[in-house]
Amino acid sequence: MERYTQTESYWKQFKVTEEDIDRIYNLLMEASRPVETERLARVVMEGRIRDEERRLQDILSKGRVYRPKETYNVGDTLVFPALDYAVGTVVGKRAGHNPAYPDFQVIQVQLEGEETPREFASGLDAPHRLNDNGDVSALTGGLSVDDIFSKYGHFVVEALEQDLRKREDDFVYIEGGWFLRDSLAEIHIGHLNIAEAVIDLRGEPVTLDEILKELELPEEIPLDVQRLSLAHALRQDERYVSVDVNGEIRWYLRRFLPPALAEEPRLLRYEPVPYRRDSLTLSLLQLEWELDDEWSDTEEEEESEGTVLVPSATLVLIYPHWRYGTIPMTSRVRHLLPPVRADVAMITLVDGRWGERFTGWISPAHRLIAGLDNWYQKHKISVGSYIIVERKVEEPGTYIVDIHPRRPKRELVRTARIKDGKVTFELSKQEVVCETDEHVLLAVADTQAFDEYVASLPDPLPPLQETVDALFPELAELNPQKVVHAKTLYSAVNLVRRCPPGPVFAVLAESEKYEDLGDGQWVERH
Repeated sequence: MERYTQTESYWKQFKVTEEDIDRIYNLLMEASRPVETERLARVVMEGRIRDEERRLQDILSKGRVYRPKETYNVGDTLVFPALDYAVGTVVGKRAGHNPAYPDFQVIQVQLEGEETPREFASGLDAPHRLNDNGDVSALTGGLSVDDIFSKYGHFVVEALEQDLRKREDDFVYIEGGWFLRDSLAEIHIGHLNIAEAVIDLRGEPVTLDEILKELELPEEIPLDVQRLSLAHALRQDERYVSVDVNGEIRWYLRRFLPPALAEEPRLLRYEPVPYRRDSLTLSLLQLEWELDDEWSDTEEEEESEGTVLVPSATLVLIYPHWRYGTIPMTSRVRHLLPPVRADVAMITLVDGRWGERFTGWISPAHRLIAGLDNWYQKHKISVGSYIIVERKVEEPGTYIVDIHPRRPKRELVRTARIKDGKVTFELSKQEVVCETDEHVLLAVADTQAFDEYVASLPDPLPPLQETVDALFPELAELNPQKVVHAKTLYSAVNLVRRCPPGPVFAVLAESEKYEDLGDGQWVERH
């Protein structure tokens, strides 16, 4: 006999009830640390399964389970599993007649809660699903709790996540799990100001315990609860960020982070642009793969396929990262990096040229590593340069950053400037000291002017088509054939707005204004 809690339909329609909340509340009352949603979901499911078992036991104790092949007398109490375990009393019986079946009877049953008796077959010795409904006494049969949770637990986890986040007066999500808000110690603004002073004085990320020493919270509050309470309060205050330092979570002041993370410049923030990937030609897809932009849709595709771990990766530097001293966490770079359990992670970067060490900051949310502005300036690195990131296997958390050096020389480079309120380009002599992607290579005459130009753009940004249409003819003027490489257009677009190559290439592919000449070269139709 199948119970509701054994079926997918039951859990697929799962809604959180107050009984479920009571179970969660009781569990968290006994917990000294946050409890993961999966654990809460299992407790809820176990409770529902037990409730159903008890309900069925109670119902079945009231009478016999109805089966058409059995005979019944007036006054018998019957249970009908097919009618949601309705209970009824036999109030009458008569002879039944059907040429297809041997002699049988029809019983009249008054079900609880109904006014008119219903009729059911009795003594019908013929094939019928109700005659083969299993041993109803074996309520423990069927799927185990482990099996039920494995098959249907995700429905409950999702529903609990949504419901508990709405009950913020009672529950808080912290450190990867749920905790009772009333169980947290009070951390007021004075405590938070003391925490700021502690970090300011140290000038480096500090642990919760180092801060707690200065707060002097009541001793009767368990230390684990003090830590949870302080961590929760710090997360709610924009001044603070959590930092993963070799696997240990510490706390730091946001204003001490590199500008790319402390201020989140607009030029590093990608506002997703919808586009049709099926419009991209094989050639454009190949160029997109070569560029390996951290915001490209190909990242998820490559992630799902899996990547063999290698000790180093090479990337092409575009203007936003050059301007703010960051390295993009491309699909190839990301596989070199450790998992980050906090807002940011501190790592050690080693200058591959001079061997100097300095601090880098991994930010998974921004998909970048910050802290390289001085390194770019010191080595006169250009937009379009090939940057190498190499993991030092013998030193966890340490990475070499390097370039492919070459004899420095001055050569003609596309140089961008702001003129009469728009972006223009010219060819000018610039010193190039390392290997570059010639199509991405460019210089900026006045970075401050570009900062001001980007800040002046409307929010939200205009359609990408407008940006492409404004930049393409300016780039085309740099050569007699009026040809623009797709990579060059991508590099130029990123002077004024952060955008991966896919949407830029889609504008070229879908617009009737542009013609593909092959080898990544495009020209404007006239």
